[in-house]
Amino acid sequence: MSTLYNENYFKGSLLLGYTIKKYHPNHAMYLLYFPSQISTSLVCQLEAIGWIMKEVERIPVPWDGHLYGNFDDQFTKLQMWSLAEFDSIIYIDSDAIVLQRIDNLFKMVTAYANFEFAAAPDVLDWQIHTKFNAGTNGLSEGQGNEFREYILETIILKTKTINLPSCGFIGFIILKPDINVYKEMMRVHKVRDSYNLDFAEQSFLNEFYKFRHIQLPLTYNFNLALMEFYPNLWPILFPDIKVIHFTVQKPFLTKIPYKMFKEPFEIWNSLYSEMDKVMDLTKTRIKCENILSPSDLFKYLLLSILFLFFVIFSIPPQPAVEASTSVASASPLNDPTNLNFLLQQQQNQFMESLAKVALRQQEAIYSNSAISVEQPVSIS
Repeated sequence: MSTLYNENYFKGSLLLGYTIKKYHPNHAMYLLYFPSQISTSLVCQLEAIGWIMKEVERIPVPWDGHLYGNFDDQFTKLQMWSLAEFDSIIYIDSDAIVLQRIDNLFKMVTAYANFEFAAAPDVLDWQIHTKFNAGTNGLSEGQGNEFREYILETIILKTKTINLPSCGFIGFIILKPDINVYKEMMRVHKVRDSYNLDFAEQSFLNEFYKFRHIQLPLTYNFNLALMEFYPNLWPILFPDIKVIHFTVQKPFLTKIPYKMFKEPFEIWNSLYSEMDKVMDLTKTRIKCENILSPSDLFKYLLLSILFLFFVIFSIPPQPAVEASTSVASASPLNDPTNLNFLLQQQQNQFMESLAKVALRQQEAIYSNSAISVEQPVSIS
């Protein structure tokens, strides 16, 4: 599951969906989005990749607050806990790509009777981990930090040297939906000053799940910022990296990466080219642009009806004509000056226009379904 709050992240969502399907062809992919912010054409293209589009309403920033850029919409992510039709959900931000299978994480949910939430560590949290636990290199799949909460409580919170989330980065998480948990979240996330609002939903979820979360290895969410602080980690972890998260720079928003991010950018661009060849993105885009949205179709029909009424009432009344005894006189049905003839002609043109619109809509939908991937099987 992922989210798309504006069209700036469209290409990111497109490639994320492709890479998920590449390694998980039979799993359902749901994309939460704001219908007012994403055009019908883009929705069509995302569905062609395999996303199941799910409309959601925005959860505003609490305390009458306002956050920077895309952070303003991030509390909407909490709606995933209300989706009780799923036993568990793996969530990935739309600025990430998948390089290996990750569905083994679903086994963790069934293995732990009281499982609630799991996330990979945040970058700065990893700095704290290495600084205060020099004896643990944390590079193995089963790495853990048994002193982690002690460090956060004793070193960070009491000394106020740094104010960070306490469990992980919310760009890649696995959760267990529960409507009662969702209702509790909707209540407590509004409690003023109960967490650092600057980190948006990340701060809230870290506070909400403090002491009852599972920490995932870094390989499940390799944050690009790690290369800035620990450049040697990339070659060490790369064979096992399952997800790359483009946090610092995004390939779909910038063409020239920082030198340190050159290799991840090359991977992203290579996968995007692969997707273009497999899916024929140009053909998909053209077909999707021919599909009228319900609102556009309604506007077209309304304008057509108004035009028809205008034509009917704009025809001047016909003067009385004496009957002709000429055998060669025109038939009333074919006489261009006959009112019935004009009305019938306008009606025929109107019906032909509607038929053309319906045919074009049907052909576009049929053509689009022909390029879609295999329908996913829902995980629940």
